[in-house]
Amino acid sequence: MARCKREILELFSGKIGDVVICQGKYGVYVRRLPQAPLLPATTAQRTQRRRFAACVLFYRSLKAAGLAEAWRTMSRQGKPEPQNGFIRRNLMRFTAGGEVADFDGLCLTEGGLDFPGGFRVAGRRGECLEAEWEPAEYPWRGAEEDRLRAVVMTGRGNYGLHLADTGGARRGDCRATIRFPPEGAEGGHLYLYFEAADGGDFSTSKHIEF
Repeated sequence: MARCKREILELFSGKIGDVVICQGKYGVYVRRLPQAPLLPATTAQRTQRRRFAACVLFYRSLKAAGLAEAWRTMSRQGKPEPQNGFIRRNLMRFTAGGEVADFDGLCLTEGGLDFPGGFRVAGRRGECLEAEWEPAEYPWRGAEEDRLRAVVMTGRGNYGLHLADTGGARRGDCRATIRFPPEGAEGGHLYLYFEAADGGDFSTSKHIEF
C-alpha cells in the first residue's frame, strides 16, 4: 500500500485496473487488489502438461538429428512456428509418462507431397528391408524425382532417431532397398517419407514396425 500527498489523486477514487484509490485520514491511498488464489491443476491439466513436455523433448531430438526441416518449411509457408507445428500435430500421440502411445499416428514430417499408394514391405534380408509401392495416379502431388528418406526410431521414453540408407531411391523407382543403421539393426520403428528434389516440400511420414 502506498500513500500519496499529491493533490491530483484527490480527484480520483475507486478501482482503476488492478489498483484501488481511496481517501484516508492522512491523504490518498493506493492499494493493489488482492489476487485470487490459483486453483490447483486438475488431473487432465497435469496430463496435458506432461504430454507437452514429452513432445518438446522429442522435437529437440528430431532437430538434433537434422530432421526438423519439414516443420521449418511449413512455418515459412505461414503455418505455426516449427516446434509449435510439431506439438500441435503430435501432442496426443504421447502419454503422460513421456512415451509414444500411437506410433502409426506420430508424424516425423508433414507437408504437401503425397505418399505413394500401395506401399508394402516385400521382404527383409538381414539388415536390409525391401519396399515396393504403386506408380502414382493422376492427379497427385509430387514428382518422380522426389527422394525417399528413412528414419529408424529406437528406445522407449528417451527415443533415438537414426537415418537409414535408402540407396538413392526416387518416387518413380517404385521400389527401394532400405539398409538399417547399426543402432537400429535389431529392430524398432521405421518412418519413411518423400522429400522434393529441391528440398522445398515433404510428405507426411509413414510408420512401419519391424
